[in-house]
Amino acid sequence: MERIINYLIKLQANRIIKQAGKTLPLDKITPFDILIEPLKYAGLAEGLINLPVPETITIDKNVLNVPKDMPELAKNICYGQKLFMTTSEDIDLGIILRVIEGYYFTQVRGTWNESESIEFGATIILLPAVILYPVANHINNLLKELISREDKLLSRDPSPEEKAAGIEKLSKFAELSAMNFLIEQFRETQEQVLLRPY
Repeated sequence: MERIINYLIKLQANRIIKQAGKTLPLDKITPFDILIEPLKYAGLAEGLINLPVPETITIDKNVLNVPKDMPELAKNICYGQKLFMTTSEDIDLGIILRVIEGYYFTQVRGTWNESESIEFGATIILLPAVILYPVANHINNLLKELISREDKLLSRDPSPEEKAAGIEKLSKFAELSAMNFLIEQFRETQEQVLLRPY
């Protein structure tokens, strides 16, 4: 939420002056516009996610492919990106930014870096919503499929002793446990593990 507020502070004055009283054409509306004028664009986001998913998206003059399926998504991300993209957000725009930042950062800027990817959001928030929303929704659905596959492959039913001890309350720490396992398994630092291909 804090990064979204920072984007607003940097962009709001200039955009409001330019747009005062104007209704933008659909292909010119950005997530930023939807955020600063929620009443004007109420309900638009729900319709945008149902638009057809384009084959490519342009970010910083880079024409990038949209992943077609879950294996392609998994092939193009590292473990750190997966953790970043699956972190919860308070608002829908936060989810959209996080998914796009997480997936496309390495393709536009290079090696994965979580703090730099958050700054990358200042570029993402100004992309056309008619492209961004369906792409983000598609990637989010692929992430759900990826997590489901991961759960099937790695999960097991807790033993009666674990249930009695309340192990289901510890499931929120599963990512931390997985990270510790990978650090030990590969004998690498946390930073090195986060950069490993997913």
